[in-house]
Formats: sequence, C-alpha cells, structure tokens
Amino acid sequence: MGALDWYRGLEAFRESDRSLPQTHRFRGKSIFMTPEGRQFYESWVPPEISPRPDDRYVEVTTGTAGRLDLISHSFYGTPRFWWVIAVANDLFDPIADTTVGLLLRCPSPTRLYSEGLVRLL
Repeated sequence: MGALDWYRGLEAFRESDRSLPQTHRFRGKSIFMTPEGRQFYESWVPPEISPRPDDRYVEVTTGTAGRLDLISHSFYGTPRFWWVIAVANDLFDPIADTTVGLLLRCPSPTRLYSEGLVRLL
C-alpha cells in the first residue's frame, strides 16, 4: 500500500456546513474521517501518475536530498513541478522521504501537459 493510498480510499461522510460565509474556502467541501476518527475537509486529491516508458529516472544525491524543487528544476526547467515527482513516487513527506541513493521516477515533460497534470500560465 502506497503512502497516498489511504487518502484516496477515504469516503466523505458529510458536506461542510452551508452556514459558512460564501467566501470561506471550505464552504461546500466534503468532510472526511480517518480510521482513527480524525476529521478533515476535502482538499486537493493527488492524481494517479502511473509509470510509462517515456518516464526518466533520477538518483537522489547529497546535493538534492530532501530537495524535489532542485530535481524538478534540473529535469523540467522549473522548481514548480516538485509535486509531480512526489506524487509519481508516492512520497508522503517529500523532504524526509527523499534520501541519498533513492531512484525517483520523473514523468516526461510532454506527458505533464498532454494529460493535463500541469498547464501553461
């Protein structure tokens, strides 16, 4: 079971209170409950990024340990796609989980745009 699978497997048990102000960021969002009974509002659900033949692999070095932003910058030309690498590799804590020697899968830049994972600004 991957680090993010627990999140994907949760089901909402009710909607947030409609009495929240119209501009409240959680108005109309679902509320989830963990198996331990902790409640939290719906937020961003990570997309599934399955392996493909055009993926590249990068080994974490002492200079990039805990720094997916640096790996993203060297591979994609921007630090903004660090989260793609985290999701593709099922990293729950990108800083603690990115250790020296770890082999990370980096989805191709073409795939990021063709599958709508990221968009041009």
